Amino acid sequence: MTALAKSSKYKTTLYLTEENRQRLSLLDKHNMTALINEAIAEKLEKIEREQKKQALLKLITEGKRTPANGVSTQEATRQIREQAIQTRIVR
Repeated sequence: MTALAKSSKYKTTLYLTEENRQRLSLLDKHNMTALINEAIAEKLEKIEREQKKQALLKLITEGKRTPANGVSTQEATRQIREQAIQTRIVR
């Protein structure tokens, strides 16, 4: 967590189930807030990963196809590596 995130405070209304309210009431205010923030951050990260995964799958399945012109994946990979090596060599 960044220093900015630690120093920024926002108040919001959160509607809890009775079970969650009772369980959270066992914690002090600081620990309760930290737990809620961690849970929200974890869930948002999970949602963002799923969205990125879906976007990638969409690109893979619906993306523009480029003809290979008879070049195998192995050969294309070899060519890319050779080009990368050549650009790193100082002449």
